[in-house]
Amino acid sequence: MLPDPHFGWFSRVPSRPGISEAESLEEFLQSVEYLEAQGFDAVWIGEEHNEPGVFISGANFTLAAAAAARTTRLKIGMAIVAIPLTHPLRIAEASASVDQISNGRLIFGAGRSSKVDAYVMSDVDYGESRDRQVEGLEVIRKAWTEDEFTHNGQYYSYPNVKIAPKPAQSPHPPIYYAAGSPASYEIAGRNGYHIFIMPRGDRSVVRQRVESYHQAWQDAGHTGKGDVVGAFLVHIADTHEQAVAEARESTMNLWTRQHKIAGPHPALDAESNAQRENSASLMKSDDYEQLVESDVIANFGTPEEVAENIQTLRDDLGLSGFQLDLGIYNVFSPEQVQEQMQRFAEQVRPQIT
Repeated sequence: MLPDPHFGWFSRVPSRPGISEAESLEEFLQSVEYLEAQGFDAVWIGEEHNEPGVFISGANFTLAAAAAARTTRLKIGMAIVAIPLTHPLRIAEASASVDQISNGRLIFGAGRSSKVDAYVMSDVDYGESRDRQVEGLEVIRKAWTEDEFTHNGQYYSYPNVKIAPKPAQSPHPPIYYAAGSPASYEIAGRNGYHIFIMPRGDRSVVRQRVESYHQAWQDAGHTGKGDVVGAFLVHIADTHEQAVAEARESTMNLWTRQHKIAGPHPALDAESNAQRENSASLMKSDDYEQLVESDVIANFGTPEEVAENIQTLRDDLGLSGFQLDLGIYNVFSPEQVQEQMQRFAEQVRPQIT
């Protein structure tokens, strides 16, 4: 089990300009080793496709296995596995293999991704993504826990399935469900999944959705309480102005990318595109300083400011864990990312209760 509170590094595994992909991957793994040495609880590895020269985390189970081999204590979190894009039995086998290699340190993060291009590339209808995610996760759980099973569903049908290896953890690795829409919070609670969230906009709306998650968990008869992990951009400096200025290039690159990904797409219908246009408008602004001050996801400042903001987020939203995006994009060197890890571990974490 992760401690409460727990802190991890979220990385999309950047492909840094001016160096090879092999060198970028080695920089990531060295930073994972440094993360463990600084006492963090987990590394959370993203899954990004179709972004050469920016991110190289498409084969995130391979990266997870490499991270496991370079560490001994650190939890290895998947954030996320885009379930509809891959055969669920292959996901079950790959994740169980990582859990065995890591001696039971895998955290399984399930999602579907809002990147429509990845669905087009994979020849999967994005309109089916939520239902495919829910059913695919059902198949994965069966594969992990049953010696032999048959599944007959809307999208997947398999007779007499047996997979190996099984996970090291019993009955299976903890499952975290990426929650964004109101429905996803309730799906996660009903099925007894933990959640991670990337809150944007009005905190009161996010708080209501977290409360609906806990209510769905309770109504379904699950014991205990689900773990709620928030993902945030973090940059620490000696002054607030310095932190905001240093994070500008990476943050604007990321938000420009996110705005494009979240926006309308020719592969979607008019109703879906209208919803995406409304959602994407939240991130559409050229006023960087105004965005930083208004967006709950951005936590830039002195150690004291970052600690106070994270404590407030923990108290307001009921967060038990944090995914910290300390690199933000592909601009910062590994030395700069590791400096952020050290400053957070030494100057911020001790202040959070």
